Amino acid sequence: MRNSHAAQQSPSLRRTLPEVVVYAYPHAVIEAADQFPAECPWTVEEILGEA
Repeated sequence: MRNSHAAQQSPSLRRTLPEVVVYAYPHAVIEAADQFPAECPWTVEEILGEA
């Protein structure tokens, strides 16, 4: 993922990322309509490039 570097370099983002994903992804789905699955297909580890 292209934004994982920022998360790896930011301890505060790293701590809050799970909560942000849970909150933000459903809103992004509404904005993008049928372009994305209803639940985030990536784990936090995958987002951080650790999987």
